[in-house]
Amino acid sequence: MFAFLHVPWMLLGLVVLAVPPIIHLLNRRRYDVVDWGAMQFLQVSEVTRRRLMLEEILLMLLRMGLLGVLVLALAGPYVDVELPAAFATRPTRDVVLILDGSASMAATDELGGASPQTKAREWISTYLEGLSPQDGVALLVARDQVLTIIDTLSSDRERLLTALDRLSAPSGSANFAEAFKQAFALLEKSQKLRREVIVLSDNQKFGWADPDTLFRWELLTHELGLERLGERKPRLWCVNLASDRSATPPNYGLAPLSSNRPVVPVDREVMFRSEILLTGQTRYLPPYRIRFEVDGKPIRDLTPPGGKAGNLPVPKDGRVPFSFTHRFTRPGSHLVSVILEPDPPAEERPPGYTIKDRVPGDNRQDFALEVLTALPVILIDGNNTPSSTSSSDFLRDALSPARDRQPSVKVQVVPFEDFQPGILTSDGRPRVVLLHDVPKLRPAQVEALDAFAATGGGILVTLGERVEQAWYNEQLYRGGEGWLPARLEGVTGNESLAEAARPDPESFKHPMLELFEKVTTGGLSEARFPRWWRLGLPGRHSPGLPVGQLQGPRCRDPFFVERSYQQGRTLVAAVPLDASWGTNLVDLPAFVPLVHEAIYYLAGARSADFNLRPGQPLRWRTGGGELEDFRLTPPSGEERPLSPPPGQPNTYVAQLIRQEQSSQLVYEDTRQPGVYRLLTPLLEPIYYVVPTDPRESDLTACTSEERERVGQRLGLTYEDSPEAVLGGTETAFTRQELWAYLLVGLIGLLCLEVWMTRRLVMNR
Repeated sequence: MFAFLHVPWMLLGLVVLAVPPIIHLLNRRRYDVVDWGAMQFLQVSEVTRRRLMLEEILLMLLRMGLLGVLVLALAGPYVDVELPAAFATRPTRDVVLILDGSASMAATDELGGASPQTKAREWISTYLEGLSPQDGVALLVARDQVLTIIDTLSSDRERLLTALDRLSAPSGSANFAEAFKQAFALLEKSQKLRREVIVLSDNQKFGWADPDTLFRWELLTHELGLERLGERKPRLWCVNLASDRSATPPNYGLAPLSSNRPVVPVDREVMFRSEILLTGQTRYLPPYRIRFEVDGKPIRDLTPPGGKAGNLPVPKDGRVPFSFTHRFTRPGSHLVSVILEPDPPAEERPPGYTIKDRVPGDNRQDFALEVLTALPVILIDGNNTPSSTSSSDFLRDALSPARDRQPSVKVQVVPFEDFQPGILTSDGRPRVVLLHDVPKLRPAQVEALDAFAATGGGILVTLGERVEQAWYNEQLYRGGEGWLPARLEGVTGNESLAEAARPDPESFKHPMLELFEKVTTGGLSEARFPRWWRLGLPGRHSPGLPVGQLQGPRCRDPFFVERSYQQGRTLVAAVPLDASWGTNLVDLPAFVPLVHEAIYYLAGARSADFNLRPGQPLRWRTGGGELEDFRLTPPSGEERPLSPPPGQPNTYVAQLIRQEQSSQLVYEDTRQPGVYRLLTPLLEPIYYVVPTDPRESDLTACTSEERERVGQRLGLTYEDSPEAVLGGTETAFTRQELWAYLLVGLIGLLCLEVWMTRRLVMNR
């Protein structure tokens, strides 16, 4: 095949071929004929005249040819020739290697053999040996956020192999679509005739051919315009490093930990939940051991679900749930860890034992939580009339009883007229603000609450008879743009009637209400509400979500409604949570636990930042410290200061954001799953966790149909041999560039033009 590298723009230079004819025509002269007797002896014969004209035309064509050959040479013509492999020369190339960095790359076989990550190093080493010295290679690692290891097309092979040896253990999942985008961006500047992208993976379905990833591939083809690239499209390869792995290998994994309270009071019991994930198995054999640790110190072994006997059928979803409780005796940041050991130690394994734990990184889950001596709460009372008692006393006593010398909640009651905005930003600022039947607030107070919720605070609103509906909807709900979760539709019900709404126990699925799901006597489901506010959630895109439901005659209204507001969380109750409107709620044993669950759930809005998504920034309110006063230990690596040495760039991606009353430390390099330990100037450790993706435990391989579907969509070739990827087949296509031959021809034509010009002048 014959083509050009730089068409069509360089071929526009062929318009210069018109220059020699134009010059020739402009230089033609008409002579005046003058009769002279001796002229007959000087006249040129007709034959000589024709010969001279022919020579001029040939010289003009030769000059046109000179310009045409020059333009063609600059356009970069080439021809692809099919030759036997023994005679074909490999053209220079630029290659981007994409290494799968997900947790499944560390999986071993049933006998504990080499992992795909280990095989990747051997494959790349063999491939590099077959490249020419002029070939350039870059290296990317596909994870949740792509790691750029070698960011230039370098011919330094030792640098690449050294970088491979220093790679951290595989973890998390892989975002191949983003890795392809970065690979194409690296190759855009390449001038090599051959450009390639090679993916080295383990043929796991998740991350390559699952529905979410197929959608990503579809978006990628449109974003990169793969159909329009034509000859400029790089050659795409995919290498399977786990070709000997079975289609559905058995494996045990652990689902992420969760807690019923992200913020925990000292010496209060808290419940944790997780699940054992089973793939590729038909029977459930309990794991050898489940260890429970706090701050890296062993606490106890947990009883495996199903007991030690086991050998039970595997649930349809492959999940075996379990839970446990713990009491924390010391305030501060704590790290809860659960470690699953499916297999007994090597010395205890019977002969022929088959290993159940295939992926080393999927059998541990961590959870960071905050333990407080007393949770600071501001209760803004809607009753501004001085009196010995107030309806807010029920909430105050439920949260902080007068007889409790060490309450888990520290409540400060403030009448709404006396509420000062500065109290929300002081050193003793609250974690939760409770608005109890407040009529309305001043603009400065509203702005303070907006900022409080936006920066991670929690707000609970209880509605009573003092509430001004129009003001709430206009100033707090603001058409769904404000922090109030729902629009107030009006008060409904009648205290004089025997009928009343009750909370529906079937709706107690929310973490705040699940404590009451199975409690009958004295439980929340026995509460009666003769009157309540109707909370409107207009449209499917309303920011509020119902929490529980009220049921009764002609009543299916929300009990609570919540929403996330920037970094904070807000909650509105359809009832005042006191003794008004004829309710029996405050007389039930469920009243105190309900108020505590609501307050601690809202307080957890800020604590949710301790359990992060990959790439979500780590944040800490410093109270005025400097970066050099803090140190960080990432999941893989040693403890290091967050401030770089003087004169060096900030490679740790940490910054200090100054605020009005304090400052906030922000650390952005949280791409790797695991535990991040921040050490403050007071030597207090603060734990942050990026959980591992439980889907990496499923080692199910792609079928041939799934591989073909991705291959056709991307124009990708599957090949496992490095020699085949290099081009060592029976026949090979070699691309021969023709510009050098054209330049040689240009020199020859130039010499011919000089000779003809000289000859023409001499003859005349």
